Amino acid sequence: MWSIDLLLCAAAYAFSAWYAGLIAARGIVMVLAAPMFAIAVQRNGDWTLQLSRTVAWQTLTFAVMLLYTAGMLLATSAIASISGDNARLWQTAFVFGSTAAGLTILSSPWLRAWAKVKVSKHFFRHRYD
Repeated sequence: MWSIDLLLCAAAYAFSAWYAGLIAARGIVMVLAAPMFAIAVQRNGDWTLQLSRTVAWQTLTFAVMLLYTAGMLLATSAIASISGDNARLWQTAFVFGSTAAGLTILSSPWLRAWAKVKVSKHFFRHRYD
């Protein structure tokens, strides 16, 4: 449900128009999702959801990438409104510089190991809890 809403809003933002086909697809997805929610409500919490460590790590990575992209969009918009004639130059320098800094930090084995420990500590039960 969230992904079809994201697709619809991203297309509307990118093309400055709401497309009837995507709105209809959203309705179809919502109609297909409703029975799943009805079944989930009837189970009264008997289901337990356990994500694998790989899925949790990939989801967290994707979320961090989305936050990074949103931060880049906000920062480049702010640079464009402040810098005037040389806006494109400053935006390009900012994007390349922050991407290089981020890749340098993320290539650290210590940081990857620390992040994996934090993910396993906060998302999974330990064996002896």
